Amino acid sequence: MGFISSAIQAQTDDIESLNQLQDTIRIDTLGAVLILADTSILNMEAVRVYERKVVIDKGLKIDQFRIMLGFDQSRSRALKIQKNGSIRYAGTFTCHLEYDEPNFKVFMGKFRKYDDAVEVVEDARRAFPMARVLKEKIKTPPGYLNTEEEEESPE
Repeated sequence: MGFISSAIQAQTDDIESLNQLQDTIRIDTLGAVLILADTSILNMEAVRVYERKVVIDKGLKIDQFRIMLGFDQSRSRALKIQKNGSIRYAGTFTCHLEYDEPNFKVFMGKFRKYDDAVEVVEDARRAFPMARVLKEKIKTPPGYLNTEEEEESPE
């Protein structure tokens, strides 16, 4: 049962919930295992997968940079990172939590230029040693292409 317990531990940090989940596991005669997972975690994962799929399917992509403050398999420890980041950068950047199995990741900010993100991450590393800049493709925001053309045209 040790392997199953560690798989469940990634889904919950509450010992009472863990014990309840272990009590609900039933193994049928064919050896199949039923694991009940926290629906909020499943929803976080579904949103992440959907957003990545939309970017791939639509074809219009631009580079964006975000800062990952940290990650942990424990949701409660990741929430502490998010809370500390929200306090430290209140009014400047929004910190949010994403579930990317098996980790909860805390991201902050969205930057069009890599250099802007690097400037912020150097400060963030004082409080969050694991902080780093990540490059990702995102769906082109409405008006993004028109805005750049307008800026370049002389008037």
